Amino acid sequence: MNTELEIALKNLEQSTEALLRADMQDVMAVCRALERRANAITEVASIVEDARGERSAFDRVSAALASGDEAARRALGMKRDATEEWMRLHRVLDGLDKTMDVTPPVVDCSA
Repeated sequence: MNTELEIALKNLEQSTEALLRADMQDVMAVCRALERRANAITEVASIVEDARGERSAFDRVSAALASGDEAARRALGMKRDATEEWMRLHRVLDGLDKTMDVTPPVVDCSA
């Protein structure tokens, strides 16, 4: 296998592992890991197109993509959980707004 492809595959595998290890509570870390992995996939795709017939390269790309799918599902779950939490808090705050007699302050600017 050529060195350029080996380096690109290693980068894809490492970026996939980093995505799997990313703290799903840290949105920015997940975004960085997803971006790094997307760049690695693009790099491998351009090299693999020239290296047809490299069976081990295709096996490694397939394994990395399958692992990345798991991480992407976890990231989507994080988004779903955050949305549900936001909706729950919105309902609580909306309910407080209706039960509390809150009068907005009056600001006198005539002076």
